[in-house]
Amino acid sequence: APRPDDQAAIVGRLKDSLQKVSAPLVQIQRMTPQQPLQYRNLSFEHAKAIQDYYLSGMDNNRRGLLSYIEHYLQGADLSLVEKPQQLPDGGIYHPQAEGKIFATLEDYLAWWQQQQKSDWQEKSVIAMETTSSYISDAQTAHLDAVIDAIEHNNGLPIVYYPKSRSMSGQPRPPSAPAAAPASETTPAAVAFPNPKSQRRPVAIEPLLQLDNQMIANVLLVNTFLGGDTEGRKAKYQQLNIPVLHIVHYRADNYAAYLADNAGIDSFSLPFTLTNAEYIGIQDPVILTTNEGGEMLPIPEQLNVLVNKAFNLASLQRKDNQDKKLALLFWNHPPGETNQGASNLNVPRSLEKLTSDLQKEGYQVSPVAEQTIIDAVAAMLKPSYRPDHLDELMDTALWSFLPLEAYQAWFKTLPEEVQSEINGYWGEANNYAGLVAYRGQQGFVIPRLESGNLIIMPQPSRGGNDPSQDKDIFHDVKVPMHHYYAAVYLWIREHYQADAIIHFGTHGSQEWLPGKERGLWAYDA
Repeated sequence: APRPDDQAAIVGRLKDSLQKVSAPLVQIQRMTPQQPLQYRNLSFEHAKAIQDYYLSGMDNNRRGLLSYIEHYLQGADLSLVEKPQQLPDGGIYHPQAEGKIFATLEDYLAWWQQQQKSDWQEKSVIAMETTSSYISDAQTAHLDAVIDAIEHNNGLPIVYYPKSRSMSGQPRPPSAPAAAPASETTPAAVAFPNPKSQRRPVAIEPLLQLDNQMIANVLLVNTFLGGDTEGRKAKYQQLNIPVLHIVHYRADNYAAYLADNAGIDSFSLPFTLTNAEYIGIQDPVILTTNEGGEMLPIPEQLNVLVNKAFNLASLQRKDNQDKKLALLFWNHPPGETNQGASNLNVPRSLEKLTSDLQKEGYQVSPVAEQTIIDAVAAMLKPSYRPDHLDELMDTALWSFLPLEAYQAWFKTLPEEVQSEINGYWGEANNYAGLVAYRGQQGFVIPRLESGNLIIMPQPSRGGNDPSQDKDIFHDVKVPMHHYYAAVYLWIREHYQADAIIHFGTHGSQEWLPGKERGLWAYDA
């Protein structure tokens, strides 16, 4: 049984029946180190062999277990049964390797290149840290799906479980490779949960290194975060690559997940979001749901996870001068003449930010405070006086998204999402703020352009009705307006921003409908 309470439940259900069994009896208790094996009516040698097959897991060992039991019961020669294949202490998994776990990165890369007939060095390298129990227990559906998605996106997957000490933050044996210099944790506010200054050797995971060089561009973390947060924090800081967090919806199935407004229940928070945020892991993505006891991947969530990883990998390779940024400032309290975000001086702050971006090598020209004040006033005016939209269109402070392009994208959304938006706001072609431009109907997108940076107001939640916007600003049930969605679509698909900056204390996007935590791919 996997846990002591499972074992107790089995024994309680069978009660005295176990005592009456005359056949060989083996009780394997994986999580009870004090008594991991109990047996009766057979020798320790045979009981231990059965335990080894069971605990080693994987299909080949399960076949070996059944063969061993068959040979034992028939009195056949047990030496003819293949010995259990132990998982190496740290290894790389791939479903096409036919049960083989690669103990070194070099072996895996050589096999993968031969299998794929392609040079891994031309790929984005997406690594996933997982636990060996997923492999030994044959719970690999989500691992296989991630590997397949990475390869279909022309990337190199490295799905590995670490050596037993490499991720713990504890010292490695003297012979362990690639030990980085020891780093000192900061006392008091930084250490968790009981602050204490200590020197902690940090070792880079050898399964991610080739010739002492880190080859992974992005790391996905698919493991329990309940222990040694300080060690993990130091470890991931040493990796110096983006780290994304995979979460599993273990409580129920896909339908239940969709209906769950919480997304991640409060009981799970300490071991999912709290520890992850302290460690510094980004963007939790619910990847699987519990389908009859098996954790199966959700296709749209898998797409979100893998797309995030590849976008981050691409961003790492881009020079700052080639990166395109979109900055949406939050205007609160709402008002045509206000240019603040809850006491933030937006124009002066943007003047400094544009100057700092240029110093960091971004293709951005510094924008003077007064220029920003004038531009923001022109961009905000139509939000509060829709009949003045033509004045904005007489300036250079706008772009255009064709209605046809928006509708084509909108049709790709799940029907329930389309129905929710159309049911509240009507269809997009009835939006009162549409304009005719070069023979097409579409949306006016206010923006100030400075090189590879655009500055724009965050769209109002009420479309072109300023009075309604004020009423629903913090309403978590009202769906986003077509215009709201159109602005973000234009940023992503037409302007093709590499990153979005939400500028201000917070913005209206945080109050859109959807799960509180563990967002669905189509949550607003």
